[in-house]
Amino acid sequence: MAHKTQKDKEITINTDNVPQDYAAKLGFIVKGEHLVDILVTENHLDKLVEKIPEFKQQRTI
Repeated sequence: MAHKTQKDKEITINTDNVPQDYAAKLGFIVKGEHLVDILVTENHLDKLVEKIPEFKQQRTI
């Protein structure tokens, strides 16, 4: 179940208390109250930032 403080947020980015090899933890609220955490590296973050404009453009077509 999702943490009560995160229920109102769809996506969170946490940089506290992540394993040494990772840059951040992305948290996604799915199906109401379930929280899915995904650990990402600096490389993952760079690729996400790079692909966001392309993704936004595809969604407007």
